[in-house]
Amino acid sequence: MCKGPDSCSVSSKPADVEEEEQLDRRIEQALECPCVDDLKSGPCGELFVTTFTCYHKSRAEPKGCDCLTVSLAFAECLRRHPEVLDDLHKADEGLALPSAAR
Repeated sequence: MCKGPDSCSVSSKPADVEEEEQLDRRIEQALECPCVDDLKSGPCGELFVTTFTCYHKSRAEPKGCDCLTVSLAFAECLRRHPEVLDDLHKADEGLALPSAAR
């Protein structure tokens, strides 16, 4: 369990430049998915992108432990703007399978 930035270990081994560029492209492609448009365009959008990117680039053990500060800021933003999650839940309900398909 991550108890803060000081409780995780981060690899100091520099990433291969090509590997880093591939990771950047994968993150960019993932963020282009319409499935995250609401999160990106809402009041917490910048924090979502920063948190998402930080987690995927993290080399800490446990993964993402070095992203705790920005993750907590994103969570706080979501608490201040509950409509963001309400909108996501409503969108999910529209994707529910008909009872005959279950």
